[in-house]
Amino acid sequence: MPEASKNRLLVDLAYICFLMPGTCALIDTVGFGVLGNSNFATGLSLMVLIPLAIASLVAVPVGVILSIMVGRELTLIVLSILSVVVVVVVIGEYGNSTLRNSLLGVYGLLAFVLPACWFVVRRKRFQTRDVVKSPP
Repeated sequence: MPEASKNRLLVDLAYICFLMPGTCALIDTVGFGVLGNSNFATGLSLMVLIPLAIASLVAVPVGVILSIMVGRELTLIVLSILSVVVVVVVIGEYGNSTLRNSLLGVYGLLAFVLPACWFVVRRKRFQTRDVVKSPP
């Protein structure tokens, strides 16, 4: 496998790892922010959020390790730091609930939009930038 394809694959996997907890945070924020404590919100948390949160607990460390391996993608490093901060704040229950919910909403939005920008726009530039041109 060429080096450019290998690097792109690592970056793709790292963004996918951060997309999972971002989606979980976004669903949590929108679901409970809009629906409140209804039966539908409870069913949403049981059927969707709990399995996604368990998968996210595995995906975050993998994403952080892949971000360190790639190294030069500033967006991945920012997502790594944000992910660790959000996990510590939410699991440790630091601050009041409004702060935690706001932080979770902002993180969910960022962790959803930044990987989407990678896959829609920036991946093509990464592809052409890393291709090694052979001498004529």
